[in-house]
Amino acid sequence: MLQKQGFILNADISSILLKNIFAFKGSLLHDGAVLIDSDLKITVASAILPLPSSQRFSRNYGTRHNAASEITARSDAFAFVVSETGKISYFQNKNHIIIEKPEKLIAILRKNYK
Repeated sequence: MLQKQGFILNADISSILLKNIFAFKGSLLHDGAVLIDSDLKITVASAILPLPSSQRFSRNYGTRHNAASEITARSDAFAFVVSETGKISYFQNKNHIIIEKPEKLIAILRKNYK
């Protein structure tokens, strides 16, 4: 089960809030994951996700991508990862999809948040 380490926010999700969390590398909230519940509330920022064991750690991914893969393997969660280059990846049930167009991201969100 995911340990909800980090800072409790319980805030409505918004692009402004997400940008402020991740834009300032020196801020307390920048490192780690943001957890969003089914009511579209950011419940926790700066959460530490579990990493796979060394046998399952993929050298094809960085730490964020491995953590996203692992959390989707351990739970019914899905995960988005934004790389240093700005590319967005989507993980669900350990499946990995690179999102190349905003329309695809919107379609995934609509499918998962009905």
